[in-house]
Amino acid sequence: MTKDELITAIRAYLGDGVVGVELTPAQLDVVVGSSLRWLSRFFKRTGSLTLTPASGQSKFDLSGLPYGAEVVDVRRAPVSSPPSYFLEDDIYPFHESAPDVGEYAIGLNYSEVARKMLGRDPVWKYDPPYLYISPPAGDGETVKVYYTLPLTAVEDVPDKFLVPLVEYAKGEAKEILGRIRGKYRGVPAPEGQVELDADVLLQEAREDKERAEEMVRKLVPSAGFVVG
Repeated sequence: MTKDELITAIRAYLGDGVVGVELTPAQLDVVVGSSLRWLSRFFKRTGSLTLTPASGQSKFDLSGLPYGAEVVDVRRAPVSSPPSYFLEDDIYPFHESAPDVGEYAIGLNYSEVARKMLGRDPVWKYDPPYLYISPPAGDGETVKVYYTLPLTAVEDVPDKFLVPLVEYAKGEAKEILGRIRGKYRGVPAPEGQVELDADVLLQEAREDKERAEEMVRKLVPSAGFVVG
């Protein structure tokens, strides 16, 4: 689904073509942006960056990370081929393919336990834009930084999250429309004053958002803790 397709769906749900939908393009942009931020509470894109530090280096400038990136894990490993039980897929099996924050959190928990058992748990602190690790990097080590990114485009949303995204966006649009109409409850007309449906829209908006949240929570397994 594209942004334009989402906006077309929102307008259709509001009755566009049958009744007037007085939402401007700017207001519809707000609806899309706030809906993506809402979904980012449950699902985030993931990325990683590999650093090649000098021996003894403990401070790294991460100002090159994408905007909105949140560092969630840091690992270190020798450049030389490690034993099979040190392979990244064995220790960090869920990272690249994790479809949502819940499974990603489970993967982080698994990797943390594995690293502690194998004595590879680094101590790190991220104070944007700088990353600090302790102890400092040794000869021939690499440092891998894992981060999450909020959703910023409708095209980045996996198919299974599209229905709750549309449902939430409907609620967001109805809320804006309801607040606008609430300011003009009685509109003069030839046959008398026409009462607008502000209260109905605001009630439907709450129901749409609650339904969207219920949908997405069924899709995201309970992680037991929050990533980041």
